[in-house]
This record gives sequence, C-alpha cells and structure tokens, in this order.
Amino acid sequence: MRPGGSVAVEVHDALEARDDGGPEEDEGEGESSRFVDVMRDRRVVRLGVLSALIDVFDEPFLAFVVAYLTAAQGHSEEVAATAAGLGLVGSVVATAWASRSGRRTPPALVGGLLVGGVLAVLVAPHPVLAAAGSGAVGAAVNLGWITIESRALTLRPGQAGATSAAVSVVAQAAIVVPLLAGAVADRAGLTT
Repeated sequence: MRPGGSVAVEVHDALEARDDGGPEEDEGEGESSRFVDVMRDRRVVRLGVLSALIDVFDEPFLAFVVAYLTAAQGHSEEVAATAAGLGLVGSVVATAWASRSGRRTPPALVGGLLVGGVLAVLVAPHPVLAAAGSGAVGAAVNLGWITIESRALTLRPGQAGATSAAVSVVAQAAIVVPLLAGAVADRAGLTT
C-alpha cells in the first residue's frame, strides 16, 4: 500500500499485473499461475512486510500524534494537527531530496529518522519538538517507501506490475494496526 493509497490504486496494480510486459507465457501457464509464483518469492514477501511496517507510520501515526498531543499532553487540537501536519512536510522534503540526490537511501537513515521521530513525539516537552519528530517520521516513511517500491519494480525483471501488486497485497496486513490500536485505546479508557 502506498502512502495515501486507496483501493483504486490496489485494483490498478492488480490489473497491471495482468499485462506486465514480461515474456510470453508458456502454453498451459496462466496469469494466476505467474502471480502465484511472484507471491511465493520470499523477497517479494519481505518487501511486503517492510511496506506494511512503513505503512503503520503513515496515516495511522498522524492520527496517533493528534490523539496523543491532545489527550495525553493537553495541547489544543489546532496545535496537535499542526504538529502532525509537519509529518506531511517531512514527506515532501524527503521526496524532493531523494529525487535530487540520485543515491540509494541508507536503511540506517530511514531507521534513525523513524525511531528518533517517534521518540521526539513521545517525550517532547514542547509541541515544536513533537512537530519536528512528526516531520522526521514523515521523511522516514517516504524514503522507506521509495526504497521499497524501487526495489519491487526491479526485483523480478519482466514482472514489475505483478511484483508491485504482490508487495501491496502482503502490505495490506497493516490495515489491522489501526483497528488494534483503537481496541487497545478503548480498553484503556482513552477519551477525547
């Protein structure tokens, strides 16, 4: 799933998998058989799991920032929304940097931005620091997503569409995280 992605994008990827520009299929080997082969590739599954992990820190994290800053830190909704919104600014800045640098993003940079940003949001005594943390998380999400997607598109030559669709299918597992977070929050008595 792409940041800001939708069901329409997922359907598009699945349809693209039908015409991936790859070699002509052997007689008796259908489209579904080729897609199953892609889904069985451990490298594809790993990319899907990484994408699911990154997805958790996209929109669900922005919602968490707003809820945390208002409910736990006592800030106004406007301050919390502004702090969370800087996550989007971090995403845009990271994307611009990645497109201009032409270099691969080191995984340590993505991990460092992600961990540092989450910690800044959680322990920041001031909303400006939480906003900087949100921006770092936004940057990490986009840099991670760019890395995962570029790898998916080149992982199986001639099957870029099927590979991207398979990664997206595996990444759909991330959809349960907001549901679980909501259940935990309700059980813990978090109120707004």
